[in-house]
Amino acid sequence: MALLSAAQRAAAAACPYALFDLRFQDDGHWGRRLRHAGEWRVADESVVDDTASFVRLALFYAWHVASGAGLKAQLLLGMNDATATAFRGITVNHLPALVVTEAVHLSARWGDCTVFWNALTAAASRTEPAALRRVQLHGLQLAAAARLPRP
Repeated sequence: MALLSAAQRAAAAACPYALFDLRFQDDGHWGRRLRHAGEWRVADESVVDDTASFVRLALFYAWHVASGAGLKAQLLLGMNDATATAFRGITVNHLPALVVTEAVHLSARWGDCTVFWNALTAAASRTEPAALRRVQLHGLQLAAAARLPRP
């Protein structure tokens, strides 16, 4: 993605779901983290690098999406039901305490699916809206497939 222009990166990022992951599918991890998250104020946070800024925004987005009912958190973020429930159980003041420790978990969603990422990069670089839309729909299929029960 680094080889794409700013406009091409924006086109690739215009998916109807998150392209990042913060271990949202890991109920045990988030259950422990959210039970023990201290209550800070946003102004108390001292880390201001780009990754921390992104993680802060991502956690706020996750908290906001999880606050609603339905499957939004699962499809948009890959979040399991128990994790969404745990996010609903905290206030926004708990989020800054999570930024530094969770930044190490930031990764590309479906990072092991090189077919998806190569197709997304190629479609964005060609600036073909139809090709880009097909790849975005592929991502929706990946999100839905992740929700299927494992045998």
